[in-house]
Amino acid sequence: YGTANPTLTVTYTGFVNGDTNTSLTTQPSISTTAVTGSGAGTYPITASGAVSSNYSISYTAGTLTVTKAALTIAADNQ
Repeated sequence: YGTANPTLTVTYTGFVNGDTNTSLTTQPSISTTAVTGSGAGTYPITASGAVSSNYSISYTAGTLTVTKAALTIAADNQ
């Protein structure tokens, strides 16, 4: 909570004939609804927009978990 989102990444499964993600005509866009000010919780990560004439592309959503920030409360010395 309170920090920037990590760099979002994807994993590819199903390339054949030595193809890699660089074989795609258009790379996928990756996004989440979480922003720096989002509260602790889970948020979807989605990928979309990849293009290739050789592959039928499907997507599986991921999850971004925003963890709680540490807070210490100390009684004042008197």
